[in-house]
Amino acid sequence: MELKEDVLGVIELAGLYVPLALILPEVLPGTDLAPKLKTDLVAMLFDGNQHYEARSCAWKVLHAIDDSVDWKGIIYRLLAMEDRESELLAPEVAAGIGADSVSSEAVLDTALACLGLATTRYVAREPFFPGQLPAGFPGQIDAMRGAELLDGLAEHARPVMDAAPASARAGIADLVRRLVARVIELEPSTEADRVWGWIGWLDGNDGRDNDVRKRLATTFRENEVFRAALLRHVLLGPDADSPRVAGRKLAATQLDLYPSSEDLAGILTVLGNQTGSGPIDTDTWRGLLLLDQSAGGLPVVLHDAAVPAANGSPGLLAIVNGMVNPADLQRRAEEEERKSREQVERQRVRQRHRNAFAKQAVAIAAGDVEVLELPAKVYLGLPSLRSDSNHLFDAIEAPEGRLRTFLGDALSSQVLDGFIAVLGRDDLPNDSEVSRMRFENRPFAARFPMLCGVAEMLRRGLRIDGVKRATLAAAYMALPPSWRLFRFEQMGVSDALEKVLFRSDADWEAYFRVSIEPQLTRNVDSVDRLTELTLSHRHPNLAGRLAVEWLGDYPALSPSRREQLLACALKNSDPETLRELVIDCRPDIGADDQTRLFWLSSDYLADFDDRREVLEKKAAGNPDFLWYVLDRIVPAETSRLSSSSTFETGMARLSVAQLAFIVAAFGANWPAGRPGAATPGGRHPRDAAKFIDCAINAIAGHPTPEATEALEALSAGGPPSYMDTVRRALKYQQSVRKARASAAPTVGELRVAMTNDLPENIDDMRAWFADQVEMLQERIRGSSTNMWEVYRTESGKPRNENFCRDRMIEQISQHLSPSIRLEREGSAPGNTRMDIA
Repeated sequence: MELKEDVLGVIELAGLYVPLALILPEVLPGTDLAPKLKTDLVAMLFDGNQHYEARSCAWKVLHAIDDSVDWKGIIYRLLAMEDRESELLAPEVAAGIGADSVSSEAVLDTALACLGLATTRYVAREPFFPGQLPAGFPGQIDAMRGAELLDGLAEHARPVMDAAPASARAGIADLVRRLVARVIELEPSTEADRVWGWIGWLDGNDGRDNDVRKRLATTFRENEVFRAALLRHVLLGPDADSPRVAGRKLAATQLDLYPSSEDLAGILTVLGNQTGSGPIDTDTWRGLLLLDQSAGGLPVVLHDAAVPAANGSPGLLAIVNGMVNPADLQRRAEEEERKSREQVERQRVRQRHRNAFAKQAVAIAAGDVEVLELPAKVYLGLPSLRSDSNHLFDAIEAPEGRLRTFLGDALSSQVLDGFIAVLGRDDLPNDSEVSRMRFENRPFAARFPMLCGVAEMLRRGLRIDGVKRATLAAAYMALPPSWRLFRFEQMGVSDALEKVLFRSDADWEAYFRVSIEPQLTRNVDSVDRLTELTLSHRHPNLAGRLAVEWLGDYPALSPSRREQLLACALKNSDPETLRELVIDCRPDIGADDQTRLFWLSSDYLADFDDRREVLEKKAAGNPDFLWYVLDRIVPAETSRLSSSSTFETGMARLSVAQLAFIVAAFGANWPAGRPGAATPGGRHPRDAAKFIDCAINAIAGHPTPEATEALEALSAGGPPSYMDTVRRALKYQQSVRKARASAAPTVGELRVAMTNDLPENIDDMRAWFADQVEMLQERIRGSSTNMWEVYRTESGKPRNENFCRDRMIEQISQHLSPSIRLEREGSAPGNTRMDIA
């Protein structure tokens, strides 16, 4: 016991009491720390001088060791402390222990306090910024508790919402929607009037969580019975506003609740069935119809429901007839006549085709691709060039259903067998021939019958790996471009072919070489499959290597193709290869200014240190150089301007010096907040400003002295319009550095250190690997078998780097855990090459 108390004293002095307390029973079996631990944890939880992380850890440990804690009292005590960290801890505690563990009142008070809506408690305090509720707040509660919370929010939050800050309104709106979705999912029979009381008072524009908004809208849409009851309550209930006002309120929820034609038709039917409730109010009747009236009159479904619902009332029918456009009625009659004629023509066309295919039974059974080409297009739902193509099938049917509609049961069964027979033929084109026909835009009859054969085998549950590999390779090459590939993905064709054909990177490489290199040789305008390779996230290393190779092998490519390949290489190749490539290509750049800017932006990524002076000079004289640099960091195909997160991802591979260059070189020419119209290329000054802002924030994300110096330099002499952003970033970066330097280890990290277990994070792995190298050196120095000789030639000279690296891997690996494996070379984030992975 004396040893245990000594350990506790050391832990307290080290400031690691709470995380270590979790693992002490493992390290010191039989340790009973509960009484002292509980007292100290409670003290730490309410100690405002402690770091937030330490206080957060305190309640988590308390929750882990003691089930009898008065959590309601804990929460109210935290709220009573009236400081922001305590108010943020309260909802964290409620979410962590589960909202069902405390009263609804406590959870409600916690939410209001955290969002700054319990205004009477803050009269004597300085203004503050409301916090945000934890993502899991209030947790997976039951329907009854959720309904109680929603009633409380409607009662207490609604009166103060108009004066509340936007962040508080957003927090309440997200919380209400999250709770309503959960309650309805758990209890679909919840009363519609009660649900409207929960959501009807919210401003649909409030809230940040679009996922929960979509989730609730989907819940309403999929629960048709509940949706109908909710609309009836809002539009026809005892306290209903006029239909026009009620419709506006439904639309304002932004939950897709505005009544559709079908919704209104159902409501009119309900009105018509309520014959015992007296005559239908004409204003209500007219208002409901007006909710869906357009310039063309009433929709057909609404008109057809209104006539019987009027129950012969002359007044109600007069309102309906007054809203009907006579021309619309005429159009409806003509439409019915047109549909009747089309049906007759459809039957005539299909019968003609059936008669023709009935004479081709032998060719169909043999898999004749010429005969099967049209049925294959019907099976796949592809448009035909024939004038009667609109009469062949119904596009929404399943593939075999389309074929049966076209040919009937007997013939369609023969054709489906014929598709499979195609795959056994010996006269099909190979993958190279298919590729050539594709980029030469030559039609070939075997294309779709081959694919239908694969699809039909999969539909029947047959394995395709018994089909000749050459045939499957040709079928895969015949797959259409990505914009039409979706139908084959739905049928599983592309996935099934890939599983059989591509067992290694070498298979993929052969495929891309066969499909792309003949086109590069002929320097065609649009290279089929090249975009599939360069934009795919599936083969980054292969794409980068082939792009580098092709840039060297095909110097006569058009500027646009060379730029496409270079962009791929910049994204997927290692820095040293890129640097050599960019340097080698400089003499062949050409005189076109746009091409020069493109390649100079490649210098920014691949050879920044040596070309910095040239880059600075070009940026000073050409503000539009920013757009080329932007394209190198975040390619246009990623829709970079949709959010800042795409910038952040691209900037992760840049050095602090490269990021600072963006701010210093472009900030003066593209000031923050500058108005202006978009450029001819669709660029806008605000996009440039967002790019520069993200560069500043990216520097702040580096907790290094270099980043501090860069931000200090920018704050002293950077572009004036970004000075506030730079100063905020500098303050944040300094705080992150300070926190990083003083951060306590996590429970897992401490457990690993004390039990000599495997590394838990990159820093641990770095230190662990350094230890392995040091131990190897010690073994070499103390070896009685001359281990060092393996690193030198017979003449005593050091062997080359790669040879020594491989021997070091062998010697270290002998002492590794089975869960850690060292391999030579690899790619790290930011296209960095590693000697050892």
